[in-house]
This record gives sequence, structure tokens and C-alpha cells, in this order.
Amino acid sequence: AGIVTIGGLYTRWGGTGGAWAALVVGGGIPLYGVIMQKINPDLVPLNGQELWAAGMAAAITVYVLFSMLKPKKFNLDRLLRRGKHEVPGEKEIVTKNVGIGWRIFAMGPEFTKGDRALYIGTYVWTFLNITVFAVGTVINLTTDVSNEAWLAYWKIYVWVQLSISSLVILWFSIGGIRDIRRMIRTLATRERDADDDGFVREEE
Repeated sequence: AGIVTIGGLYTRWGGTGGAWAALVVGGGIPLYGVIMQKINPDLVPLNGQELWAAGMAAAITVYVLFSMLKPKKFNLDRLLRRGKHEVPGEKEIVTKNVGIGWRIFAMGPEFTKGDRALYIGTYVWTFLNITVFAVGTVINLTTDVSNEAWLAYWKIYVWVQLSISSLVILWFSIGGIRDIRRMIRTLATRERDADDDGFVREEE
């Protein structure tokens, strides 16, 4: 799902065929490996992490290949209602010029204080995970790590993940309920467009 999300958001050539291929292959390889290991472990000489890595690599590969079989540049300006497709009176949500390089990570004027806190927190959390992974890899390759040390690490890891996940679930539940109520109120008063079927199509 990662390559589908990244390809869909940050490329103009990512397509539906590539998305389906990535999901099928990326999920199929690990699933096939797990099933075959239960039947005969000798048939698949890979552990769970290696199957996971193989699934990701295959998903990225088929996403690019199947998307490029039918390349089509998507009109993001039309989707985001900016430029010549800007709707008069409608507040712009996405900045027009994001930039390239490190500037793509910059926080635009559309970010609220809460958005900024979450944005920075997400990058800090990701950086910490990468640091722990890198340091742990060096330690594991240079010293003999005991089973007790691994158990202690995974105990801390599981508790940290459970704590953060509980907070995220609570936060999304409260926000989701609030947004559903807001959506119902909006739908009750908004004028409907019978010609809008929900699809975004390229201009002829």
C-alpha cells in the first residue's frame, strides 16, 4: 500500500493498473510464503522479514511497470481546483508552488498550529525509529545480543506501540464522530449536483 499511496500522491504517471498489481503482488508473495511454510518449510527458505522485504520490492517493481504500460499525466490542477480550475470564492487548500528538493517538506500557510505539531511529531517519530534501527543493527552485527536483551527490547517496543496506538485510536474516534456530524449537517443543506458522479476525469 505504501508505493500506491506515494505513487498516487507524488507522481503524475501512477495508474490504477499499477495500484492493483502492487496490492496483489505485494500481498500475495508474503501470503504465499506463509502458507507454503506451513505445508513444507523447505519450499520457502525465507523468514517473515525476508518475505516482507520481497513483497515490498515486488510491489514497487510491478507498480512502476504496470503504470508505465499506459502512461498518462494527470491534471492535478483540475483535481485540486487551482490555477485556471480555481473555483471563485472557494478557499484554496493546497499551495500552488510547493517547490522541489527539501522544500517539499516545508509547512505552507494552510497548516494550522495543530497540523504543524503533528507534522513535526511525525518526522521526529520516524527519525527516532530509523535511529533505533541503525544503532540496533550495528550492535547486533558487532556483539552477541542475548535472548534476554531482545525480550527486553521487544517488551518496551510493544508497550510504546500500544500506548501511541491507543492515543491515535481515541483521537481519530473523537475527530471522526465530530466530522461525521458536520458532514451530515452539511449534506442536509448543500445543493446537490445530479451530474457529479464522484469521478475526476481528464478534459477532452
